Amino acid sequence: MTAARVAVALVLAAGACDRARASGGGAAGAPPRRAAVTAGDLAPRVLLTGELRATSAVELTTPRTDTWQLSIRWMADDGATVAAGERVLEFDNSAFTSQLEQKKLLLRQADMDLRSNRDLTAVAIADKEAELRERGVALAKAKVLAAVPADLLDGRTAQERQLEQQRAEAAVAAAQLELTAAQRAASLDLRVKQIERDKAQRAIDDAEQAMAELVLTAPRAGVIVVADHPWEGRKLHTGDTTQPGWTVITLPDLAGGLEVKAELSDVDDGKVALGTAGTCVLDAFPDAALPCTVTAITPVARGASTAPVTGGGRSSTL
Repeated sequence: MTAARVAVALVLAAGACDRARASGGGAAGAPPRRAAVTAGDLAPRVLLTGELRATSAVELTTPRTDTWQLSIRWMADDGATVAAGERVLEFDNSAFTSQLEQKKLLLRQADMDLRSNRDLTAVAIADKEAELRERGVALAKAKVLAAVPADLLDGRTAQERQLEQQRAEAAVAAAQLELTAAQRAASLDLRVKQIERDKAQRAIDDAEQAMAELVLTAPRAGVIVVADHPWEGRKLHTGDTTQPGWTVITLPDLAGGLEVKAELSDVDDGKVALGTAGTCVLDAFPDAALPCTVTAITPVARGASTAPVTGGGRSSTL
């Protein structure tokens, strides 16, 4: 609003007061009120409420596991100072402990099955090899007998020896096929048993790795900031059940700068734009007004996440 419009508004207000005095509405003997009018711009005021946070921070989140939800067993106090590598968060691993024992039993059973299958197949192949050797000996004997010149034997005996050699050769070929088939079947069975054993070992390794991931350490030195519960409007604490991806603890980088994430009421939509200058007042320091500028606005309105929502809002970063 320009200065001319301000003057007009004040003149209209003064005229209204004069009419009120003429009609007897004013107080008897009251001195006239005077106001000084100066040139200037009227700027609209929009109130945003938010929280101060670091522009960059390390977030420690709930890991993804087979049990999905994890309960917080222990975590560092909000505002505590920690060193790099110090334990700051631990989830309950009781479910993983019981599962690990079951997985170890399955591994021992898989080892026993593998050894048993290896021994049985070795015996079966040894039998096939012995049978092949016996038939080879029979074939060699049949060949010696069949090699006797036919003019030294009667016709019937010569023919029988030739047939016996053919039968021995067929028996050797069959024994060789049986041995090859047994070796292939044994190799396949051993591969299956080995895969089952490796699968059981991987299950143990995954369970142990998951248990190790349940203990989180600080990636760098800093101050602990405990995150808020997504829908209960309070800080997370020991005993809370969390889901994969939930931020439980953050380590803000105070040297990288600060920002305010604020929420704009839907009735004020459009009154804030990128680059809009404003003033930030912290609850802890109400007398210290800090200049700020809008640097980001969410493109889509969304409801507040800390309580049931009856209206929408847009989030702005200053």
